[in-house]
Amino acid sequence: MTRLLKACIGFLAAIIIFIPPSAWALDMCQHKDTPQPHSKTILKTGTVDDDLKEAKNSPYPNVIDLVDVLSDKTKQKLQKKSQEIAKTYTTEVTIVFTDNFDDTTSEAYADDFFDRGKFGIGTEHEGILLAVAVEQREMSVSAYGKKSQEALPSDKSDNFLAPIKEKFGEDDWDGGATAYFNQSQRFIDPRVIKNVSLLLGTSAAGGIAAGGAIAAWGTAAMARKHQTAVKGAAADDYADLDSLQITQADEYYLYSREYVTERKQPRSSDRVSSSGRTHTGGSTSF
Repeated sequence: MTRLLKACIGFLAAIIIFIPPSAWALDMCQHKDTPQPHSKTILKTGTVDDDLKEAKNSPYPNVIDLVDVLSDKTKQKLQKKSQEIAKTYTTEVTIVFTDNFDDTTSEAYADDFFDRGKFGIGTEHEGILLAVAVEQREMSVSAYGKKSQEALPSDKSDNFLAPIKEKFGEDDWDGGATAYFNQSQRFIDPRVIKNVSLLLGTSAAGGIAAGGAIAAWGTAAMARKHQTAVKGAAADDYADLDSLQITQADEYYLYSREYVTERKQPRSSDRVSSSGRTHTGGSTSF
């Protein structure tokens, strides 16, 4: 037993002698300078799949605030508005706040978040989604579904985002989110164009009405002046049988027509997501 103990002690001593003191010192410095796991600060990167997992814990399925920039009152108000829009227009309106879009573009993030999160309602999966990167200060709106894409084509996205951009540029997150839901309702509502037309007509109503009345009076006066014909008793009374005599008839085709069936193609400004679906929308910084 004593011999075995002496052998073990001798083996350990050989190991200690074999390792240079500098290695011991270097190892101690490395452990001293390296922060422990519990002291590391992890910045959320905005990866779509990770954000979708975190979004499942949100009490507001259409107001997803992953960075806590919105007040609870605003979240409740906008979630209620989203439900009202869905019920009235069969279109799901959603907003998601994250830190940044990491290694993807804002457009790809918005499209993939919409597709992978299975947003949109109805047979056409109608919906509009706005993705906002607070630290990166970029945002992108994505629309899917026939009605939603007709309401928000890509070439109208700048107009759509303008009032939202103004609010976010001032770090007014509540105001910008509210502006987004208001814009969505305005663009989706088919009565907006009618209201704009009515508004434009009202601003010049006096001039239009006066011009129309004068034109109608002048036309009626001219018509009365030239109404000198006498009503005939039968159809033959209106025809001069000797005025036209056809002695030879040949048919010539002067015109031809081509009928083309239009096939809708994605516009150059539209986007195709990683799932292969075409989205409309646009993006901007603020």
